Amino acid sequence: MVLIVDNYGFTANITAAMVRSLGFSAVVLPFKTEEGVVNVGDYSAVILTAGPGSLAGNSLGSILVKKNPGTPLLGICQGMHLIARIHGAAVVKSALMCEDTLSHTGEGLFAGISQRFRVVLRHGHEIDRSALPREFEADAYSSTGAVQGISICGRKIYGTGFDPSNYRTENGIKIFYNFLNMK
Repeated sequence: MVLIVDNYGFTANITAAMVRSLGFSAVVLPFKTEEGVVNVGDYSAVILTAGPGSLAGNSLGSILVKKNPGTPLLGICQGMHLIARIHGAAVVKSALMCEDTLSHTGEGLFAGISQRFRVVLRHGHEIDRSALPREFEADAYSSTGAVQGISICGRKIYGTGFDPSNYRTENGIKIFYNFLNMK
């Protein structure tokens, strides 16, 4: 069962449908769900969806990132920024871009995906590349060099600065497939 944490965007149920189309069961819970309600160990993976929810406080997303016992975790947009901040990276304002072409390492989330592909970006923030913690890998970049994909070395924690569930993002289903099938 995959836990999908809804960050009050409009894509949580689309993400759940995509996960289900890959043969996994999924449950969607709101970002403000209280800590005691969820045992992350009950889930095979966790996805923090895109949306306008706050990165501050003790939201379910924050708790799952801080207390993750090793369950695979994918943060999308705000979710990636939450992972980055909790692990010591700086998230800074950036120019808002609607669409862009990414380049990537071809590993992890991006295995089997063409080197350059189109994505939809819906926020004006990015991880400060110059202050990326040592354990982070920058796996994908925008055309301006902004980090748009991360992983944490030795842990099953990943992030995308774009939403794979957006219908105009290429390879979204492949990114979810890669995440859910990583060993």
